Amino acid sequence: MDIQNYNDFSYLIGLLQTDGSLYDDKRNRGKLQLEIGIKDQDIIYKLSKIIPVNNTISERKRTTNKGYLHSICLRVCNLNFRDLIKEWGVPAGKKSQNISPPLHIQHLSVIDYIR
Repeated sequence: MDIQNYNDFSYLIGLLQTDGSLYDDKRNRGKLQLEIGIKDQDIIYKLSKIIPVNNTISERKRTTNKGYLHSICLRVCNLNFRDLIKEWGVPAGKKSQNISPPLHIQHLSVIDYIR
């Protein structure tokens, strides 16, 4: 898979490790998902352009016990891309105890990853 800009991709990895979700399912039917508040929708549209495979963007409106939430969601289902994301340190499933900077990746931009 061809990554055009490693600085942007490093930022994407950091954001996915903190706010994203990677789901693995049977028969390789998983998805990568990033959902953020609608006020930051420009970030989703910019990330959509740097992801080198098909992706979808959708809005979500809901009422929870914390009030009304309006968010925007980026989804990627491509298996090769999900495997690449895993190589870069985004684990599938619960990740709060097992994420760390992917310092083993030669092209990682640590400044952009942390940003």
